[in-house]
Amino acid sequence: MSFESSSKARPVTHYKNVIYLYCDGACKGNPGPGGCGIVLIYNGYRKNFGVYLGDNVTNNIAELEALRHGLSCIKDKSKPVVICSDSSYVIGLLSKGWKAKSNVELVEALREYIKEFPKLSFLQVPGHSKVPENEDADKIASFEARNRMEEGVLKEVSVPHGEKINKPKKAASEKKESSYKDPYYDDSGGHELEDPQSEEIRKLVEQEMAYEEFEEAEKKKDLNEWGIEED
Repeated sequence: MSFESSSKARPVTHYKNVIYLYCDGACKGNPGPGGCGIVLIYNGYRKNFGVYLGDNVTNNIAELEALRHGLSCIKDKSKPVVICSDSSYVIGLLSKGWKAKSNVELVEALREYIKEFPKLSFLQVPGHSKVPENEDADKIASFEARNRMEEGVLKEVSVPHGEKINKPKKAASEKKESSYKDPYYDDSGGHELEDPQSEEIRKLVEQEMAYEEFEEAEKKKDLNEWGIEED
């Protein structure tokens, strides 16, 4: 297990075939309603998760729970994993041998849990310093703590902006489907195209075939191949 310190506010370099786990916790009141935010990055793919933790949560518990829930998303534990956190508390307890004075059971459980990841390391990133994924994890955590939805449920989310969380973007296949054109009908003129062998028809049919191939490829794409399991 290794530990690095990042003193400058800059985006983290994401190396190929490495899972980057950004996790952050938040609570309103300390103790109070708490939530955690998780951002997972792997080979250009990204997933965001949020969890509402309950009404009586401390900042430290929220930070620890964010790490626990984030690790639970990773299916292939043999892959290299870099935990990116702005919490000195989490990194100190789990990588620098700090003694737990509170939350002892949770800390011990996490110490055992991370042993299941043979290539795990920690990277401390500066909080609220424009590290994009860390900022997003913080926004998700704050949203979960503020909105107090179903407790303990890990769910995939979009990064919230303001009071309401954005709905996940529609897949490319859905966007294409909404602009679908029947190859045998001319929408602009409101009449059927008379010659099915025309160049216009041929192009439209080719477009339709290309769309069907794209849709089939989208269905076959399995994000679990990159080691992150959707709950």
